[in-house]
Amino acid sequence: MLVSDTPLILDACCIINLHVSGRIADILSALPVPIIMSETVKSFELLSLQKLDALSASHSGKFQTAIDRGLITVTDFETEEERANFVNYAAVLGDDGEAATFAIAAARGYAVATDDRKALNFAAQELPHLPLINTPHLVKQWVDNNSTQREAHREVLQNIRQLGRYLPPKAHPLYEWWMLILE
Repeated sequence: MLVSDTPLILDACCIINLHVSGRIADILSALPVPIIMSETVKSFELLSLQKLDALSASHSGKFQTAIDRGLITVTDFETEEERANFVNYAAVLGDDGEAATFAIAAARGYAVATDDRKALNFAAQELPHLPLINTPHLVKQWVDNNSTQREAHREVLQNIRQLGRYLPPKAHPLYEWWMLILE
C-alpha cells in the first residue's frame, strides 16, 4: 500500500475526505510517509473547506492545523518540467488541482492519493509507474495503527460518506472492509 520512503501527494478529493472525517491529524499521523500537497490544491480547496467548516463547526480549522503542525507540507512547482506537465495534464484532466498533483508526483517520483475516477484512469494510462492509493487506504492505515474503539472508526467513515459524499466503489479491494465498519 504505502512505501515507507516514498512521499505521498494528496489530491483535493482525499484532502476533503480527511478533513470531513473529523480526524485528519490522527489519520495523517498514522501514515508512515511524508505527506505533500500542491500549492494549487491548497489555494483552490481552501475555499471548499471553508464552506464545509461553515456547515460543521466540529471540523473547523482542522485542515490548517494539520499544515501548521507539519503533517502536510505544501509545495509548488520547482522545475520547468513540472510546469510543462501541469499545462499538459490540465488540458487532459480539466482540473488544475489534479494536474498540479500529477505534475509534481511525476517529476519527483511521489505516490498519489486520489479518489477521482478520471484522475485514476489518466494515471493508469499516462503514468503507470506512479503508485496510487485513495481514501480507504489512508483510513485503513489509521484503523490498523489505532487503538480507538470501533465506534470512532465508524464515525470517521460516516463523516466521509455524509460530508465528503464518498463511498468506495464496489470493485475497490477495501469496499467490504469499509462496509463492515459502517454496519
